[in-house]
Amino acid sequence: MKITRNQLQDLINEEISRSLLKSQNKRLIESYDSDMGGGAIYNIDSAELIAFADAYVSLGSAVQEQLMMLLDEQEGADINPNAVELMRDTLGGQNSEIDTAIEVWLEAHQDEIGTASEPQRR
Repeated sequence: MKITRNQLQDLINEEISRSLLKSQNKRLIESYDSDMGGGAIYNIDSAELIAFADAYVSLGSAVQEQLMMLLDEQEGADINPNAVELMRDTLGGQNSEIDTAIEVWLEAHQDEIGTASEPQRR
């Protein structure tokens, strides 16, 4: 079976994406676990874990990626203020580390948020 260069590149990109997603999910689970007192993840209420997972999945991959940048405190990361507000609205109250990171980011970028949300005048 012959594989074209483009097909090979697509396969490589798909595997990289899967690997990154697994890494992101693992870090979120570890964060959630430590937020619950450092015990094993299985010690948390299943309903709470499912609610968090549902909320996280509902963010979509672009916002999930920006959440990871926000949690990693990447300097100069291109994070959309609307995405951060969506994170706060969707995940707020479920994890103190995420809540704190969102609030710190919002405070540091409140000038950008104020101008971005103002309606444009004609």
